[in-house]
Amino acid sequence: MESGIERIFETGIFSAKSTQKFPLAIFISLQGQPVVHLTITLLPATMTSFPKIKLLAVGKIKKGWIREGLEVYQKRLPELEILEIKDSTLEKEGEQLLAQLKGRDRLIALTEIGQCYSSVEFAQFLSRAESGSLAFVIGSAAGLSEAVKRSAVQQLSLSPMTFPHELARLLLLEQLYRAKSILQGSNYHK
Repeated sequence: MESGIERIFETGIFSAKSTQKFPLAIFISLQGQPVVHLTITLLPATMTSFPKIKLLAVGKIKKGWIREGLEVYQKRLPELEILEIKDSTLEKEGEQLLAQLKGRDRLIALTEIGQCYSSVEFAQFLSRAESGSLAFVIGSAAGLSEAVKRSAVQQLSLSPMTFPHELARLLLLEQLYRAKSILQGSNYHK
């Protein structure tokens, strides 16, 4: 999958080739025979802007300590907009969630079977976001309707473990802030 200009650097025993924005493949050889092949993932030095993010969620947060945690990350993420809808049937919740999307929003559904990323991989995913906004959706305890899952450009899982939807909201905000910190080169992520 080539998304950038291919670069090749070669000397007698070292060659490096990058065909994408970040991955760099390094081949070390002795007398023309390959000895080591490494793939290194590089991050951009800094990212000056962060994509606009919507969080679409079902239900209100009832636990005070989760509300407090969410407020901390909301202050750190001015690009974030949170929209809550009222608990209902799965189908009605799905209709209400989908109605919140604007033309260029890219829907990402948080599900048990979604793709898991490390924090650095999640930062890279966000760095490749196209213009418009990313709309993450977290369902109720009953999950998400099939219509929402089908409408999603991607399904994401925070972990192979299952979390209450209120806690999943807090975990997602922390990971969004961590990704922003990684991309902007701050020392939050160690």
